[in-house]
Amino acid sequence: MHEEEMKSMMAESLKLQKIHTVISGLILVVLLAVSIIVVPKASRALDNLNKVTADASTAIDSLMGLMESAGTTIADAKTTMENVNGTINTIDEDVLPSLIDRLSTLETTLQNLDGAVSAIDTEALNEALSNLAEAMAPLANMAGFFGGGR
Repeated sequence: MHEEEMKSMMAESLKLQKIHTVISGLILVVLLAVSIIVVPKASRALDNLNKVTADASTAIDSLMGLMESAGTTIADAKTTMENVNGTINTIDEDVLPSLIDRLSTLETTLQNLDGAVSAIDTEALNEALSNLAEAMAPLANMAGFFGGGR
C-alpha cells in the first residue's frame, strides 16, 4: 500500500506542478503583455517629460534674461530720473531767480510803454504831422526841380 500512497502523492504532486506551471505561464503572459503595452507608453511619457523639462528650462533662461534686462532698464531709468532732478534743482537754483528778475523788468518796461502809448495825444500828433507835410512840400518841389526826386 505503500506504493499506492506514493503513486497517489506523486499524482497529486504532478497535478500541483501542472497548476503551478499554468499559473507561472499566465503570469509570464501578463508580464509580457504589460511590457509590450506599458513600457512604450511609459517611454513616450518620459520622452515628453524630458521635452517639457527642456522647454521649461529654456523658458526659465529666457525669463532670467528678461528679468536681468528689466533690472538694467530700471537702473537706467533711476539714473535718468536722478539726472532730471539734478537739472531741475540746478534750474531752480541758478536760472530761475535770474529769469524772475528779467520777467519783472519786462513787466515794468511793458507797463511804462503802455503808459507812454496811452499818454500820446493822437490829435496833436496828427496835427504835427500835417504841419510837417505842409512845411516839407516846398522843399520837396525844389528838390524835384533840381532833379533830386525821381
